[in-house]
Amino acid sequence: SQSGKYNSKHKKYRIRYKFPSTMDGILKKCQKGDNMKFKYKYDPDMFDSLLREYMIKAYKALEENDAFHYRMACIDITHELKWSWENEIIGKAKADEIADYFWEMAE
Repeated sequence: SQSGKYNSKHKKYRIRYKFPSTMDGILKKCQKGDNMKFKYKYDPDMFDSLLREYMIKAYKALEENDAFHYRMACIDITHELKWSWENEIIGKAKADEIADYFWEMAE
């Protein structure tokens, strides 16, 4: 798998990410509930419009077993978290935690 690092112009803020080679790695980290739907740690409705939209896209890609669109949604989530942190909408620790959650599922 490929690895990369998102470096902002503000060197204080960096989010690590990895690209999964297959959807199997992504689905290993997800849990299914009793009704066979996926359970997720972060509820998209708790966040602003763009971050919510990207989370919904990521979760939908997981449910559809679509690795390409999952990776694209994770990239969008990472960029939106960076913007949210820089504009003091979300704390840096929370932004890193959310980004790690999405990218860890891809490992």
